[in-house]
Amino acid sequence: MRWLVLLLLFCSTARADVEGLTLLDQIQEEGLFLPSLSVPIVGDNGAVYWNARIDYEVGGNLLKNESGNLGSDPRTITEPGDFPLLGAPSDARGPVVLLGGTFFEPAGGGGFQQTTAIYLYPGLTRLVYFGSTFPGFTSDPVGLQVTNRGFLDIDNSVVFSMRRATTFPNFIYTICRATGGAISVLVQSGITTVPGGNGGAFTLVVRPVVDGGVILFYGEGGGRKGVYQIVGGVITTVVDNQTTLPGNASPAFILDSSDVAYVNDGLDVAFVLTDLSGGGVWKRINNQWSRIVAINTPIPNGTGNFFALNSPAIRDGKVVFLGGRDNQFVPPLQNGIYTDAFGGVTRVVDLATPFLYELPHYFVVADGGRWFDGTDIAFSVQGDDFVEDWRALYRATPVPEPASALAIAIASATLAAIRRRRGA
Repeated sequence: MRWLVLLLLFCSTARADVEGLTLLDQIQEEGLFLPSLSVPIVGDNGAVYWNARIDYEVGGNLLKNESGNLGSDPRTITEPGDFPLLGAPSDARGPVVLLGGTFFEPAGGGGFQQTTAIYLYPGLTRLVYFGSTFPGFTSDPVGLQVTNRGFLDIDNSVVFSMRRATTFPNFIYTICRATGGAISVLVQSGITTVPGGNGGAFTLVVRPVVDGGVILFYGEGGGRKGVYQIVGGVITTVVDNQTTLPGNASPAFILDSSDVAYVNDGLDVAFVLTDLSGGGVWKRINNQWSRIVAINTPIPNGTGNFFALNSPAIRDGKVVFLGGRDNQFVPPLQNGIYTDAFGGVTRVVDLATPFLYELPHYFVVADGGRWFDGTDIAFSVQGDDFVEDWRALYRATPVPEPASALAIAIASATLAAIRRRRGA
């Protein structure tokens, strides 16, 4: 029986390997006025998209996928002040790709000033920008700021955030939805009441994500700080500074939005708390919370303990996330992508993975969990080989290492046989 226990322990710490580690794009000497690559996203149909900036001339920004170039920056002026700059993709559903962009609007003293906008591809239709009509706000766009990071819902509506300066530094914050040409305000600071709070309204609402008709966002107000969800127009708490998560003895320590990271797959949620004393990665499946890993626990097949945890993604109950060690000033560097898909926490890729270039330093993944579709991940790995900076984009399929999968099968079969004999 002792060997079976040892075998099961081995299986619980065995690494996840990768299958089809595919190079998507790569560039060296990355920097200002030089070629650049955005972080790749994975659409709901498995297609991977990214932006490659070649130069600042017409057509210098390319929307790409694995089939090649899909579109380029048109640099056309369709109305006074309109100078669309094709930006990085943030989401994709079927053939529809959501892009952040730039809109050059007339400045008060003459010339133009740059603001953000959201575009849809194909067609590069401008969906939201500083001149859009927001219910309850005047048509005067002065002080209006639209974030260029939006996300597509199942009906291809776009959820995003907007803020407006009234008297600096006073801001109005909103969570909005754009459906076709119509924009609705879902949550607004100073008006919407915080659930579970002291009756006060939100003072801050930012960073919305959406999937399956469920919106998550970060909010503050009413004596609370945390992550909230909107389902059918009703706002409820996901995790706030009064929530005690499994494995912790006290409520979540949340000072501001940088202390949390969150994504959802419908009502399922992956959540990261960065607090050094009670941080970790959790998931909520069928309304039940469980902890995946805690800060200051050993990195599987790595060196040191988890210290930096971030950028979760969740699909079909499986979670992937970024993790780093507790002391990056003492070699070796330890950054990687990890998953709970095979039981426990296993490594998918880390800095020891053989990438195109040597001496990788860290990984970058897309916001909103849009780097994992339940099967494949897409990510950027960056480094410095002491000659020139570089960035390379990859996609990969996390799979159980064959040896560990066999060991798990043998252990399970043996355990079943023992139970049968005992029941005889």
